[in-house]
Amino acid sequence: MLKHTILKMISPLLLLSTTSVISVSAWASDYDEGGFCSRTTNVALKACGNDVRDDFWLAKGNCINITDDESRRECNRDARIEKREGFKLCNEQEEAREEFCEAIGEARYDPLINPGNFVDPLQIGVSIAANTYMPLLKGFTRIYEAGEETVTVTVTDETIEIMGVTCIVVRDTVDIDGVLIEDTVDWFAQDVEGNVWYFGEISKTLRMVYSQILMAHGLPVKTALRQALS
Repeated sequence: MLKHTILKMISPLLLLSTTSVISVSAWASDYDEGGFCSRTTNVALKACGNDVRDDFWLAKGNCINITDDESRRECNRDARIEKREGFKLCNEQEEAREEFCEAIGEARYDPLINPGNFVDPLQIGVSIAANTYMPLLKGFTRIYEAGEETVTVTVTDETIEIMGVTCIVVRDTVDIDGVLIEDTVDWFAQDVEGNVWYFGEISKTLRMVYSQILMAHGLPVKTALRQALS
C-alpha cells in the first residue's frame, strides 16, 4: 500500500551549528561560472515543483477511477489542496536557501568528511554536551501540530555508519487525525565542536493510498483510510 520508499544518501549537510540554525542544499553544480549556492537553490526549487506536480497528477489519475461521486470530488479536492500546500512549501524552502546563500556566500558546498571529527552519538548527553538547537539525546521527542496534522520526531538509540561516521537514527512520523501517512528515518551526527550534520534518510509515505482505498470502500477519505489501516 505504500506509494514509495525514498532512500537519500547525500553529501552530508552541516545542519545545526552551536551558535545558529542553518539549512543548506548539498548539490553542487557541474559548471565553473560561480553563484553555486544560488544556482543550487534554483534547481532545488525546480525539483521540488516537479515532485509536487507528479504527486498531483498521480492523485488525479487515481481520482478518475473512483466510482462514488462524492468520494471522487473529495479526492480531487484533496489533490488540489496537497498541490497548493506543496508549492507553498517549495517557495518557503527557496526563501530559506536564499537567506543562507546571502549568509555564507556562493562557494560550492563540498565538505571533507573526517570520521575522526565526529563523536559517539550514544555518548551525547552522557559525556558529551548536546547541540542546543537540536539535541540528539536518546528518547528526546518533539511534537509539532497544525490542524489535524501531527509530526512527531524522536531520537532513537539506534545507530548506522555512513561514510565512516557513526550516525544516530531519528524517526520522523506524520499523521492526519491519528492516521499514519508518512514514516521517515533520518540519520544525524554531531561533530567534536557540537555541530549537527544531516547524512540522509529513508522515507515511506502512504499519502497516495487515499484514492486507492476510496476505490475499494467508497467512503470519505479519512474514514476509508482509518478502516483500511486498522
